[in-house]
Amino acid sequence: MDRAGKLAEIRGSLSSGRVSLGSWIQFRDGSTAEIMGAAGYDWVAVDMEHGSISVGDLPDIFRALELGEHSRSFGSLRGRVVRLVRLLTPELPG
Repeated sequence: MDRAGKLAEIRGSLSSGRVSLGSWIQFRDGSTAEIMGAAGYDWVAVDMEHGSISVGDLPDIFRALELGEHSRSFGSLRGRVVRLVRLLTPELPG
């Protein structure tokens, strides 16, 4: 599913009163991201403001989230992890 489709799915769940279960990652450790990817959340937010994650950590974190998705015992979930990223920096208006 593409970014727009995943956002529409989450928004649709919320607007219809269904639960959308997610969590936040504040640690840059790949093992944490892999566990979060395997946990079955609808979404996982990568918090770069309050944690120790930098822009350079994002590729490894996203790869670990995808690895967690694929390691579930009930089969492949290829395409389920969608990168929903918005980076705010002092140089760019937010």
